Amino acid sequence: MMNFELFKTIRKQGLRQKDLAKKVGRSESEVSQVVNGKLILDNSIKAKYAKALNCTIPDIFPEQ
Repeated sequence: MMNFELFKTIRKQGLRQKDLAKKVGRSESEVSQVVNGKLILDNSIKAKYAKALNCTIPDIFPEQ
């Protein structure tokens, strides 16, 4: 299932998935898979995403 919170947060900040990938030091493919709900991250990687987006893990990964 698509991660709408992550998707909305990326867009709200005027970023593209490519931009987020660069900020967290991960691949564009990974970011796409996470947004599309095809990849579940461990908490240490979720923390990198949250830090890059200036939010908390539950803000962008509410169901996990």
